[in-house]
Amino acid sequence: MIALHNRGRSGGKIRQANVPKNRQPNPYLRKKSKDASSKRKMRSHSPNKYLPARSLNDLLNHISLAIDKNELKTLKLILTGPEKISGKLFEEYDTCRDLFTKLRQNGHISENDVSILFRILFILGRKDLQCDAEQYTVDKAVPYAYSIMLPFPYLSDQQRLNAIWKRTGKKGKIYEECEKICKLIESISNSILHVWPAYDTKANDDIVFVVLTKSIEDKLHVEEKLGNIGYNIFVKNIDSTGKESEAVLQKLNKLKKKPQPLTYSQKEDIKVAIRKNSDRLLQNHQYLSAISGSNVRSKNFMLKQSEYRVPFQPCIVLYVIAKGKIPLHESKFENHIDGIPVDVREGIFETTTLPFEKYTRPVQMGCQITSNDTSPSYGTLGGFYYHSDFGLCGITCAHVVLNWDNMNKLKGEKQVLSSASPMVFQPDTTRPRHQLGPVKEVVYREGNEKSSGIDMAIFKLEDNAPESGRFPGSEICFETGRTLGTSGLRYNTQVLKYGRTTGLTRGYIEFEETTVRLCKFQCQYTIKNDEHPYLLKKQIEIRPDISESPQFKLFNDGGDSGAFVFAKDSDDQLACIGMCVGKLNSNGIVIPISVIKEEFGISQFCDFQTKHLSEQIQEINKEMKMMNGKLDRLLSRK
Repeated sequence: MIALHNRGRSGGKIRQANVPKNRQPNPYLRKKSKDASSKRKMRSHSPNKYLPARSLNDLLNHISLAIDKNELKTLKLILTGPEKISGKLFEEYDTCRDLFTKLRQNGHISENDVSILFRILFILGRKDLQCDAEQYTVDKAVPYAYSIMLPFPYLSDQQRLNAIWKRTGKKGKIYEECEKICKLIESISNSILHVWPAYDTKANDDIVFVVLTKSIEDKLHVEEKLGNIGYNIFVKNIDSTGKESEAVLQKLNKLKKKPQPLTYSQKEDIKVAIRKNSDRLLQNHQYLSAISGSNVRSKNFMLKQSEYRVPFQPCIVLYVIAKGKIPLHESKFENHIDGIPVDVREGIFETTTLPFEKYTRPVQMGCQITSNDTSPSYGTLGGFYYHSDFGLCGITCAHVVLNWDNMNKLKGEKQVLSSASPMVFQPDTTRPRHQLGPVKEVVYREGNEKSSGIDMAIFKLEDNAPESGRFPGSEICFETGRTLGTSGLRYNTQVLKYGRTTGLTRGYIEFEETTVRLCKFQCQYTIKNDEHPYLLKKQIEIRPDISESPQFKLFNDGGDSGAFVFAKDSDDQLACIGMCVGKLNSNGIVIPISVIKEEFGISQFCDFQTKHLSEQIQEINKEMKMMNGKLDRLLSRK
């Protein structure tokens, strides 16, 4: 039997060891060939009719029939132990692995031989897995290799990945190797949404695989599944990415001395910096979900709660899914952008559509709607206005009534849809009477430095017309149809909205030019072979009002896309400032009313107050006519 010395005692050579007579033959290895004549005979045999080898040396001798001397030398050098597996030999290591695969594909060795070689190779590279401090035999190495869960016989282990990464940096085979490992991890559980390789800034920049799940239950399930995979794993459920934003709000709510709002010049400086740098930042950081501004910084969130601080300091806020876990091909964020401090927080932007069921008649603002193109996803009916060509129309987000493929095909200028356009229903598509009317116009545009992004659709109301500006089950009314542009808003302006999921919620203006996008695993579409994310620039960001509730609240949630957002104008009347399009953690993201009015030529929304007054006047006129008729009849009798 063979003894493999890993301490350099045999000069790196493979030597024979005494084999006890009563030792059973190793079932994992093949029998030894007799002599050189048998080798010559093997050359003429078909790949599947070679003589089996009994020991590792004989297996190497058998392989030598199919490879040259240099390849055999490399193979033997690699298999002499961890003392020989050093930074200088990584290329030879790769050659060895490629050689195994090639020999198997050509039929010179079996799948079982390849598995044995890879597993022995794996153990030789892992001192923590070696069977004996001084030496170990193939008899021990092979069964031990089968008793542990290897990452995959053709992949590098964690120790080797870290060594390659720190030696070569952002080049070489590291990306290809990590991509294979990501696919392996994704295949282990259906609860895994997405996996990417990163370097951990909190752990000496070692490689870590970030695994995303939806819920905490999925996270616990995946952690159990990946417990012994052999790689550094960081499992993150995206439902928890808003914890830092919640901590900021709760910390500020407890402060006796409230932070000073951004001055006009500070706010303008931040806006200019975001306009100037947002494209570069989004291009260079694929898991950057949003860019905003703030008057406070979040410090030491990952540490103990007692050390967490929220100092007053104007800054640009960059929201990422996992702090400190930077994708391999990316660099760390700069500390300042155009001289403005940078605050990196955990967070993720999401559009807000969600399944739900509630029928409303007559139709009202804030009720649930869907279409035959997006069901079973649902959103909110924002409001109403009279279109010069289509008559009475409803307003919502384009992604509420169009699926992603159809919506993104229409990306760019406003599009008028044909007669085959999707049909809008309230609350669902289960019954014909739930039908409201067809989608008529849609627009989705990312926006730029000068104009806000927009995601909006209008549909014709052919049935179930509204009768008032009331919301379902609420005393709140939007009767006037008034609007209020961003020029009339400032930090801490109080706002409210009514959505089909969260109902009536209140909040405050946080920032007026936030950039958001859906990350790669959430939504991706292709135009002319180029991949594009869902992206909106210059959106209004609103933080929720948590002062009146012991439990933390969201401003909006899944299903609230399309809901109108309101503020009080100078006459203390509700005026629409925009439309909910998504959420950034607990904060709402709102399309400004200015771009909505400009795109669709809307001067104001339905004026139910004037309508009611007109109806009252008509009723008075009817009553006057009736009274005049009675008076005439009385006079005629005389």
